[in-house]
Amino acid sequence: MKKHVLLLLLSFAMVSSSIAQANDSISLKILKYKHKVEVRVNGELFTAYSFEPSLEKTILFPVHAPDGTIVTRGYPIAPRAKERVDHPHHVGLWFNFGDVNGFDFWNNSYAVGDERKGAYGRIIHRSIEKAETSGKDGLLKVKMDWMAPDNEQAEKLLEESTTFIFRAKDGAWMVDRITQLTATRDSIVFTDNKEGMLAIRVDRAFEHPSDNPVIYTDKSGKSTGVAVLDNKGITGWYQNSEGNEGLDAWGKNARWVLLAGTKDSSDCTL
Repeated sequence: MKKHVLLLLLSFAMVSSSIAQANDSISLKILKYKHKVEVRVNGELFTAYSFEPSLEKTILFPVHAPDGTIVTRGYPIAPRAKERVDHPHHVGLWFNFGDVNGFDFWNNSYAVGDERKGAYGRIIHRSIEKAETSGKDGLLKVKMDWMAPDNEQAEKLLEESTTFIFRAKDGAWMVDRITQLTATRDSIVFTDNKEGMLAIRVDRAFEHPSDNPVIYTDKSGKSTGVAVLDNKGITGWYQNSEGNEGLDAWGKNARWVLLAGTKDSSDCTL
């Protein structure tokens, strides 16, 4: 069988109102018993590569800005007060796709019942190949498998080899992701839809203001419906490389997307 390979390079960066340090240093710490690899800058948590068995994919979670501001939503892993509880598959910073050989990898989560799991694929962490640092850079190389659902004998569709490069420079914290997907069967079809491939679910403060009714969490994680949305402190502003701004930037093809917002007096740009 001839193997087909897809290679992707994706970048993510954050800037906040913190003061850059000339001697920024990145460290990686493998915590196998917690199923994660922590990434720290000058001892402060930047993010963690998480491969919890309960997740349907690997993620970077949480993600912090250089001044310590948490930019990712906590729900459903670590819910915080006044968070929206829609789209439980929106967790941290992640990479997958909506339709691979007819299986939905994007929308899979704990919320999908057993009776519907047959339509969903999952990405399973297999190994940490390398974890090393050099001053302001950290490199993490991992391997994963893209699996069809169990009712298909958990067939492996793709082998993934991903290298994360974490950087701290001039007040910005950055992640480069280099992903190689290798087909394990003759026919692998990525059917285009709106789901994919790289996404981050941000904290409520960085969302675009909205008037739609939502369901929030309280500080204990309990869900409560709200008919009228309170936009106080909701400051997210989106723009892309094609000149689209605000809601007009949603669902548009673009070379890059920028999100700016303020949380607890901290100005952040993603």
